[in-house]
Amino acid sequence: MHTKQNISIAVLPFTNMSPDANNEYFCLGISEEIINTLSNIEQLNVTSRTSSFFFKDKQIPLQEIAKTLNVGIVLEGSVRFGGDKLRVSATLIDVEYDKSILSRSWERSRENIFEVQEDISISIADIIREQFGHLEYDDKIVGFPTSDIDAYDYFMKAKYHHYQFNPEQGKLAIKYYEKALECDNQLIEAYLQMADVLSFLVASGFAPKESTWAKIQGCINTAMEIDKEHPGLNYLLASTAFFTTGDFKQAKSFIQNAIDRRPKYLEAQHFMAFLYMIENDLDKAQEHLGYALTVDPLSKDTRFYESYFYYRKKDFKRSKEICLSMLDGNDKHLPCIVVLSYSLLMLGETEQLIENLNSYDNSMILEDELMGLFTLAHLYSGHPEKAVQFKEQLKDRIDVKGLNHVHIYLYLISAYEEDFDTCAMLIEKIITDQSSLLLLAFNDPLAEKFSNDKRHALLNKRIFGGQSERAQKPVKPESKLVSADKAKQIREQILDYMNAEQPYLSSTITLRTLSSMLNLSPNVLSWVINEGFEKNFNEFINQYRLEYFKKLLIDPENQHISILGLAYESGFNSKTVFNTFFKKVEGMTPKAYQKSLMNK
Repeated sequence: MHTKQNISIAVLPFTNMSPDANNEYFCLGISEEIINTLSNIEQLNVTSRTSSFFFKDKQIPLQEIAKTLNVGIVLEGSVRFGGDKLRVSATLIDVEYDKSILSRSWERSRENIFEVQEDISISIADIIREQFGHLEYDDKIVGFPTSDIDAYDYFMKAKYHHYQFNPEQGKLAIKYYEKALECDNQLIEAYLQMADVLSFLVASGFAPKESTWAKIQGCINTAMEIDKEHPGLNYLLASTAFFTTGDFKQAKSFIQNAIDRRPKYLEAQHFMAFLYMIENDLDKAQEHLGYALTVDPLSKDTRFYESYFYYRKKDFKRSKEICLSMLDGNDKHLPCIVVLSYSLLMLGETEQLIENLNSYDNSMILEDELMGLFTLAHLYSGHPEKAVQFKEQLKDRIDVKGLNHVHIYLYLISAYEEDFDTCAMLIEKIITDQSSLLLLAFNDPLAEKFSNDKRHALLNKRIFGGQSERAQKPVKPESKLVSADKAKQIREQILDYMNAEQPYLSSTITLRTLSSMLNLSPNVLSWVINEGFEKNFNEFINQYRLEYFKKLLIDPENQHISILGLAYESGFNSKTVFNTFFKKVEGMTPKAYQKSLMNK
């Protein structure tokens, strides 16, 4: 499951061992920051926060979790609070062999939580590099979002509500982001995340466009003053360009920049997939969605984009199934409600749609959207007479500024009725009114009839332009830290030292201690051992220990010492590790090997 080419880990949400439920966000924050840190290591596949956190408070066997997430290593942890002190415990588990390969605790004051996160992350990375293959990272791989513990706590609370993706929770998230910024006005992530929530609210029609745009622009301007190179900034600019100004080309350019800066940036991969869906280039959309499904298979975001992909692909049944599954856990997920409604229309399940629409209120879906969906439901059910009233109400509101939901539904209705002149007129509003919603509707399956009109191709070119180069997916770097000649020289240096000094006889030797003995950087030593000897560090060291054990075993002076005693003399510090490695190399148990020697 974890090979040299595929080292994969999931960090499960740390358990709050305190009776105070208010510490929950703090514990989740520790887990999330460890995920963010490990994600910076290129050779390591790290399951996203949302997919790992799916298993919070669920009594599911570790093997099943690992299988679902397709990982070979799992990190579990807990946090116990006592006054201003905290104790963080972490256990790293090799799922294949069902064994703990790291189990440690850290005791610090609450204000030193960032040091704990750094210690845990470095310890995890070191163990993985030694046991599973080469990883490249600096000795300081943690980047803290803020040094203010209160700002950090508010920020994590805000993100929790943000990730619910409904208007009510979004407004609560904004309040917490604002509190975080009161504590630390340089917390760039809070500005970026708050702008993202505001973009969602204005695109959904739950915030006034002009005043909200001004707030978004203020967040962007401040973020640029703090760090104009921040990888999240281009993502935000792309989101703003699409949802606020309806500029598809600019949105795509910004999101390409975001991916260029950080190929493993999950939200950027999501958004690029989404833009390709809008453009109706489903092959390219699937490439980016495929990456998201690999590292984030269970998150609401990924599942939503997956449902939307199947809708655009006209697999309406699959889209419906995913939407229903999502809404079962969050019945106010607005984008999911809309995609489900569209899928029901295309499946001819209009009675179910009408029943759903009658159960919605204005806190979940806007009046204009309800009128539009009722109109389409009656049209698709073969009862145009029932649609007249809703359609007329929409027409009466067509010239009201800012009511983009009116435009999108009149466009979809006109496409169904083959009123292509009205379709063309409304699509022109993409340019004049900068409507992202009409941009969403243009190539929608519900508007497929309009695609046969000659004006559709011309409008498509104006909106989307020519075919652009596809964005790069994350790829494993082919690192070459030293030249071939230098690598050969280092291999000889390692072999000479191993034979002369026998450092493997120490049961506590690590890659870092050996690199210090050889005066090499841990990255270089790791790379040379993995590439030059085609072994990970543990295999390399244990091979020397095994050969030393075999020499001890045949020495008559050691007949009084047990096999396990000789293993310990050879540097092994675990019976299980010794037996497992011996059988892997020799194809038999140490006891069987000893008997084979006696029979010779």
